[in-house]
Amino acid sequence: MSTSHYRSPCGVALGALGFILGGCGRSSAPPLGTVVRIDTLIAPSSGAQRNIALTRMGVDGFVYFLDTRLGALVRQESHGEDTVTPAGLVKRPTTFAWIRDSLAIIDAANNSVRLFDSTGHLARTILLPRPFGSAVIDPHANRLYISVYSARYFFDVDRFVPGSDSLIEEISLSDGHLIRRIGSPAQFGGSRLQFTGNDVMLAWQPARNSLAIAWPINPHVQIRTADGLLVNDRDYPLTFAPSPPQTIHTVPTPIPPDVDFQQIVYGLDVDSSGDLYVLAAAAAKKELLNAPTYKPPAQVVDIIKQDGGRGCRLELPFFATSIVVERAGSLLLSDGQRGNGAYRLLFDCFRKVAPPPEAT
Repeated sequence: MSTSHYRSPCGVALGALGFILGGCGRSSAPPLGTVVRIDTLIAPSSGAQRNIALTRMGVDGFVYFLDTRLGALVRQESHGEDTVTPAGLVKRPTTFAWIRDSLAIIDAANNSVRLFDSTGHLARTILLPRPFGSAVIDPHANRLYISVYSARYFFDVDRFVPGSDSLIEEISLSDGHLIRRIGSPAQFGGSRLQFTGNDVMLAWQPARNSLAIAWPINPHVQIRTADGLLVNDRDYPLTFAPSPPQTIHTVPTPIPPDVDFQQIVYGLDVDSSGDLYVLAAAAAKKELLNAPTYKPPAQVVDIIKQDGGRGCRLELPFFATSIVVERAGSLLLSDGQRGNGAYRLLFDCFRKVAPPPEAT
């Protein structure tokens, strides 16, 4: 594990669900969001050794990695790494959580929940009613929330037809039965963009017993109760103008053409007090997504205070596809697409960094 230090630039102050934009050196500027230290838990690599979907602190104090290439959960210990579950048993794991005495791993490839005992042996498999995208677990109520609108569809004449009219489904982890359907998809122009745009990200708020929802291609956040009732629903302004979606015309085909778009939100999590942490793009992309030279824009973590207080923005020096709040002032971030690295980021929203000493 390696450690680095650097100074973060000014950020934005945030209200309950809206951004109050500010700049450095102005009287209205918010407190600096300071990245105090970055620990590299898994060094990024251009090879195919790892694919870290999620990094999370376990109840035993160890850091766990959900490795989709290995198809297993891995624990990082002082002497190295230990594979907690049998390799290859899960095909496309998306998230995991401890539920009482069991470890639950959600497998999107098999539409299933794998439940392991304390020794890492498979105890039970729950088949889910339909394919899904992202997922989040409420371990206290033993329930699973899955995004379903964009996960299954079929082609009818000249249009895509969704397999579900709802955005999210709530599933019992006791037997896998459907409890309720939640929310409706946002509307985007173009049939393919309609599905891509509604591949929402989910985070569970245990302090408020509620569900946070973020859309990937527009700055939109929604808060719902555990029963699906809408609490907050609004857009927030960006500090940049995203690249507009555009149709990619290729070989003529009856299937609607592909769409190039800007991903704005990459990940979402909530801390113990209910504050939101949004992993998002910080600038407009400059190339098409399928271009050989495509490089994603810089990223930030926006902290949205749910009590109406001021949050901050943290600028990242690396790329990430998932974010988990480890504890107050500490985030775990993973890159499951490009460098396959994993990091611990220590921060302070209100601490000012002393200027470096002058050279003598």
